[in-house]
Formats: sequence, structure tokens, C-alpha cells
Amino acid sequence: MKCPTCAATEIIKNGWYRDRQRYRCKTCGYRFIESPLKKSQKNSKPAPKTVPKETADPDQIAALTQECLRLRQELETQSDRLQRDHQQNTFRLLQSLLTQYRSVQQMIRSNPNLPAQNLIALFTPLDNLMQNWGYIPIGEPWQQVPFNPQHHQGDRPDLTPGEPVYIRFIGYQVPDLSGNVVEQILVPAKVSRTLPAIATGASS
Repeated sequence: MKCPTCAATEIIKNGWYRDRQRYRCKTCGYRFIESPLKKSQKNSKPAPKTVPKETADPDQIAALTQECLRLRQELETQSDRLQRDHQQNTFRLLQSLLTQYRSVQQMIRSNPNLPAQNLIALFTPLDNLMQNWGYIPIGEPWQQVPFNPQHHQGDRPDLTPGEPVYIRFIGYQVPDLSGNVVEQILVPAKVSRTLPAIATGASS
């Protein structure tokens, strides 16, 4: 509280006047009664501050949307690559089995007297696995094909491109992430100029 005359702050109470507290300034001696606040002033509340609304920038929204789509596509691509890496690592662990089992199937089919006829059904899960992964076999067992150094591994160094050869053990190639076949050979097919003896005996 301040004195209305000299603005001093050393104010003391000085009795009552009509049921209202009276004060006296110790500096200048002025006596006064504090004016009561009007009812409207007591109950009035400060007006809330208004925060200006930010208008959305269409260009900024479009840029954020484009960035979101780019990140989503990048995550999907990374997921596909991780899955592809896992498949190829698994293939390397099972490479001997996956390249030879179809030749074993062909051998069993060509010799009905073999006691292993009932084993053919056991290889079905491997066929399904390769089909599910999208791995494409290079040739079929005992199939005659022209020699292609990119797809075939010969048993002799003197094989020439285009020369007729027989597939002893199939190979595999991998399509790219878009499904197109590319020249990514996981393992080449093993070929020879002659069929195995058991195949020759079965065909004679």
C-alpha cells in the first residue's frame, strides 16, 4: 500500500471511519481510507490470451507426405533384403542337399526296383521351400542342354559353349526383388557330356 499523497510505503493503521479502516502515512502524516475495489473489479478475471492459429502450408504437407511414403518404401525394401539374406544363408548351409536331391529323385523314378521308391514323397517339402522362396532351378536332372558357361559347371575343362551336355545336378538362380530373373547364380548346374551309368542302364 502507498500513500496517495507522497507515495511513501510506511503506512500504519489509524482507527476506523464508518466501519472502514483508516490509515496514516508516517512520512507526510496524511490520513486516508483505502478505496474499496468495485465489485466488477474484484470478480473480473483477466482475459485469456489468444494464441494465433498457425495455418497449414500445403507445400509442407505435401513434402511430409512424400517423405513418409519414401521412408515406408525404404523400410519395405530393407525387410525384403533381410529376408533375401536369410534365405541365401540358409541355402548355403543346405546347398549340397538342395542341388542333389532332385537327381536322387530322378534316379529313384528311373529304377522302380529300388527299395527307396517310398522316399520320393520325403523330398516334397524341399520342392515347396524352393518354390516359396522363388528360387528358379537351372535345368532338370539328366536333361540335355547346350553348354552355357554362365549357368553350367562342366566336369571337364574342354567343354565349349553350345556343346550338348547332360545335367547331373541342377543349379539355382535368384530373381531380383521385383521378380525379374537376373544373372545372379547361387550355384551353377553341374553338367557332363555323358549321363550317369544308372541313367544309361535305365534307358536301355
